[in-house]
Amino acid sequence: MLKMTARAIAWIIARLHGFRYKNEWYVPHPLGDVTLVVYHVRKPLFGRFWGITLCDTLVTTATNYVRVHAMHEATHTHQCRRYGWLFPLLYLLASIKALPTGKPYWNNAFEIEARTYEEVR
Repeated sequence: MLKMTARAIAWIIARLHGFRYKNEWYVPHPLGDVTLVVYHVRKPLFGRFWGITLCDTLVTTATNYVRVHAMHEATHTHQCRRYGWLFPLLYLLASIKALPTGKPYWNNAFEIEARTYEEVR
């Protein structure tokens, strides 16, 4: 149910941001292999982001984004599997907790974990 809901939300986001095409990426990952469904769009997400992962679905503006950040995004897929419906709330709370640092995205605990897997290829 969570995966279907995430895909539906990703599809809506893609349509609102100039959907171009959809494909799938297989990502071998230390926590378990992932197949990402990728929606490629024309406009930056919400005016500023290059990509957003909703469970196993990624919406991105950059064609090479998946190739470069596949491990990072696959880690978010594992986080979603681990925490289920609580993941979006926990992600938001982690960003709020990191607000005093001035870099809520960079110092978000979920982003820190995802960056640790960027080195693994």
